[in-house]
Amino acid sequence: ADPIRTYPNGSVGSSVVGFVGADGKGLGGLELSMNKELSGTVGTETYESAPNGSKIPLGDSKVTPATNGLNFRLSIDAELQWMVQERLAQQVVRTKSDYGSVVVMNVKTGEVLAMANAPTFDSSDPSASSTDARGNNAISSPYEPGSVEKVLTAAALIDSGTATPETRITIPNRLQSGPLSIKDAFHHDTDPLKLRLRGAVARSSNIGMALLTRQMDRAQLNDYWKRFGLGKPTGVQLPGESGGIIPSADMSDIQRDQAAFGQALSVTTIQEAAAVAGIVNGGVYHPPTVIAQATDADGNTVDVDKRQPRRVISAKSSAQVKDLM
Repeated sequence: ADPIRTYPNGSVGSSVVGFVGADGKGLGGLELSMNKELSGTVGTETYESAPNGSKIPLGDSKVTPATNGLNFRLSIDAELQWMVQERLAQQVVRTKSDYGSVVVMNVKTGEVLAMANAPTFDSSDPSASSTDARGNNAISSPYEPGSVEKVLTAAALIDSGTATPETRITIPNRLQSGPLSIKDAFHHDTDPLKLRLRGAVARSSNIGMALLTRQMDRAQLNDYWKRFGLGKPTGVQLPGESGGIIPSADMSDIQRDQAAFGQALSVTTIQEAAAVAGIVNGGVYHPPTVIAQATDADGNTVDVDKRQPRRVISAKSSAQVKDLM
């Protein structure tokens, strides 16, 4: 019999589900990364035969039965996924963007509830979309995170003891950084502007975050980024994941200044979402997963993910960062 694939939800979650080729082999998403686990094994039969090809009734014979592959239940919430895809597609059109991606996570488990891309494709008819649309930018396309990175910077500053939410900062209108000049996106009514760390986060001050980060050891800052899962793939069970790029432990002054407010480093949507999730989840990072459960043909649960949760900042630091946010 020919294998049959049906995708009743069409384009909903297609970046995660993926698609197969004419031969039934996975070419994208979980269909590709879990092709072996989904496929099972083909059955075989060997036997002694007569010269005319017929089976000898009492001859040696051996049958190895076929085994079904694993069944995966995804963590994706279909209704939430559909709504996120619709809104993202509208926003990409409205902003005339090349593409957009969204990740929604359960911070307590690391389960991905929605992973959306625009443009996207229909799993049941992938060839109707461009090759680019059949990828998964949420995990494969690094970008400079910009000001959302200030949440990670604040977590590193507070957890390392470099600053507290009440640490005072005197913020000039411009901050010299090598040959460059850093400015804020808002106009300072006073020069210098006096803020606490919580004010620098609330008003999204690039200069404030850079000044505080200058008081932090470079190698220690690099270590926090690694703890938060930046600079290498998260290990989510999907193909084509990028690790992004973070400045090294001996980063330059300019790199440290810029990374404090989300430039001079690149992340993927899944990396940044998982990092923020860990920071607000009492400081415990759960590696992101799109698989809620895996079972074998007999219905027994199978462990397909050996990654373990890990503490990235203290519970006290987590509570302080949540308060800042």
